[in-house]
Amino acid sequence: MSNESNLFYRTAKSLATAAAPLAARIKGQQLLSSKATLQVLEPYVVSQQTCEQIELPAYTSINGIPFHPNQVGNWSQPEQDDYVWRVPEIAGNPLHAITPSGNVALFGKKHIQDGIVSRMALFETRENDRTEDLVIALWPKAWVAYYDFLVHILPKLLRIEKAFGPGIWNEARLAYSRFNTPFEAEFLEWMNIPEEQVIDSRKEGKRILSREVIVSNTQWDLPSIPAVRMLRERFAPGHDTPLTKPGKRIYLTRGGTRNVANEAEILPILERYGFEVLEEKPRTVKEQIAIFGEAEMVVGPHGSAFANILWCRPGTRVFEWFHAGYHPNCFYFLSTLLGFPYQNIIAQSADNRYQHSQEHQYEPMTLQAADIEKGIELLLSSK
Repeated sequence: MSNESNLFYRTAKSLATAAAPLAARIKGQQLLSSKATLQVLEPYVVSQQTCEQIELPAYTSINGIPFHPNQVGNWSQPEQDDYVWRVPEIAGNPLHAITPSGNVALFGKKHIQDGIVSRMALFETRENDRTEDLVIALWPKAWVAYYDFLVHILPKLLRIEKAFGPGIWNEARLAYSRFNTPFEAEFLEWMNIPEEQVIDSRKEGKRILSREVIVSNTQWDLPSIPAVRMLRERFAPGHDTPLTKPGKRIYLTRGGTRNVANEAEILPILERYGFEVLEEKPRTVKEQIAIFGEAEMVVGPHGSAFANILWCRPGTRVFEWFHAGYHPNCFYFLSTLLGFPYQNIIAQSADNRYQHSQEHQYEPMTLQAADIEKGIELLLSSK
């Protein structure tokens, strides 16, 4: 996405946020806060998993540049417990509605909150397309990549299956805004969710009505400890035991956006330390799980491929590289949660500014070869 596209998206989002309360009043809709959502759903709890808080220690990169203050220190996750709810039809009330973006409007008007997309739902069509008896709505937590699907979508599916049993996939329709990616289809097939039971709410283009609706929540941006445990138990069983032989050292190269501009200078160092270059190309989910299950160290520029550290074994070392203006904490968080030794490097800024911003997320980075070698040595000496 270009900087211009990013600016357009952020401007549109800001305008939608500001206009949402007025739009809700005009349309007779209610946009619930996260707190109000939990209160409205309280009578319908099917399962509740208490989530431990994760404190991220303050961290400074190996070249002396701290994470943005909002990224670490005095910060914890999650914000709430993990839930599954089943809301029935109630006589005298309209049916529940799922909008094209996937948002859920209980009784046709109470928009429950699980992320920024909920505000956009107020501007969507109110035309109705079909009526179902029971719909599992995954709620519009915005997702655009492999990492997002892993931490926002899959945990909901796993919680719902645990609450109702695998037979729920034949009993209910599953509705959400699909991106129709190969990994998405593979995970759904892996969970034995029939393709004919899945509704792409975005493709429908109109609201789906349902007499009953099942929903589960997600944590803001990062997964909970129970979610990570479920993912590993279901898709990488046995990966909680250490490697019994020397593992692979993997370099996650990027050929498109957010690549290493001076990669030619870095590759000889990586080769000297025995790293394999993992080219950015299509792989099945099971291939990725197998590759990362054999890794002893994973290094490279920040990207969704790092989500695969979810499948790594105890003791795997992680070395993440960032652009000066874009350094999110998601894989530092996962490494902390999983107990993996972690280091990162933030590229030097020409104007000595390191403010974390979405505007810089697709820009290339230039790294110092000496810093790369320093990071590898620090990780090799870690226990």
